[in-house]
Amino acid sequence: MSSASILTASYLAAEQVMKAHSKSFYQAFSAIPPHRFQGVAAVYAFCRYVDDLVDEASGPTSAILAELDLVAAAIDQLGQAAPPERLSQLAWWPAFQHTVLTFGVSGQALLEQIQGQKSDLTFRDFDSLEDLEGYCRQVAGSVGAMLWPMLGHEEALAAVDQTPYLEVCYQLGVGMQLTNILRDVGEDARQRRRVYLPKDILGQFGWTTDQILTLANQATSWRDIPASFGQVWEAMSKVSSRYYQTLDHHLAAFHTSCRLGLLAAARIYHAIEDQVRGDHYNCLTKRHYTSPLKRLAIVNEAKQELKRQNL
Repeated sequence: MSSASILTASYLAAEQVMKAHSKSFYQAFSAIPPHRFQGVAAVYAFCRYVDDLVDEASGPTSAILAELDLVAAAIDQLGQAAPPERLSQLAWWPAFQHTVLTFGVSGQALLEQIQGQKSDLTFRDFDSLEDLEGYCRQVAGSVGAMLWPMLGHEEALAAVDQTPYLEVCYQLGVGMQLTNILRDVGEDARQRRRVYLPKDILGQFGWTTDQILTLANQATSWRDIPASFGQVWEAMSKVSSRYYQTLDHHLAAFHTSCRLGLLAAARIYHAIEDQVRGDHYNCLTKRHYTSPLKRLAIVNEAKQELKRQNL
């Protein structure tokens, strides 16, 4: 098989990974130019791989950390040395390497993602909101930064200093990760014995991480959730909203074909918090989603907003 054929097959494999694991993500970016979409898919495949190394881990922690270190070392050597055999055998790896080198994907962001996964593997409670925000920048903000070269407007991508644009992507990623956390309090506590809500915010409302763990395992419906838990939840939701708002002021920095998908995806994801709020903050016994009708309404609202801004 020729190198061109191998690359084509690799990009198709990356697209299948994204389509299988995140249909909403796949749909949000399927309208962008094909070469950009392929790059998004390749980055997604990488992120899914390192995430699964941790979330689906069954072996000793030391072995998983070693595997993450192997991936980090391969990233440092992209374009300079062949990757380890077990990475080169991953169907999406050639597409990933090609994307990183062709688009100039941030190596720092790639390594931050790995570091964030390591912190999940050796999880410790977050003492402060600042600690949690740092974690969110690594595991989710870094994804936004990785995608920037595929999503950015040509003029913005030509700027000498990319830092302001990368920061927009980091902040959107943090906002979406905070939504994840607010949606999955019960699931994280029961299945992983993790409480991502920081101790300083919990303490403001008389809660501890141990009490959240106990409530998550004992609650059977929204009726078992104290009002003060809702106060904790709302305090964190205010933080996430602040991060989402950054995108609203910088839509022009993104490629014209990306703006609707990006804005709609952000709004749809943020709306998960409205679903939790509307169900008496019951993120402890069930997982919430935005309904198909709500998603359609959000897409239409996003179209109108872009039209008003002549974007």
